[in-house]
Amino acid sequence: MDVVPVGDLQQWTEDPFSGVVKDGKLYGRGVTDMKAGTFALIIALRAIQSQNIKLKGDILFHSVVEEESGGAGTLWLTKQGNIVQPI
Repeated sequence: MDVVPVGDLQQWTEDPFSGVVKDGKLYGRGVTDMKAGTFALIIALRAIQSQNIKLKGDILFHSVVEEESGGAGTLWLTKQGNIVQPI
């Protein structure tokens, strides 16, 4: 989910594919962007489940590839209908 191309390698201070941790920070392609947001949403859903909170409806978590390139993943998913995977 949500990883843009490496771009100019000269602009990187570390190898974009290394995943090196330096001074408590993780460096590499895809270590930011929507990773934290996606993780926070999953943790929130699990918290709701673990507390047996009753909601008025269902929560559907939707996350697909290609959102920065025209939304092909979202388009595919909507054409499939209601696909639900339990977490």
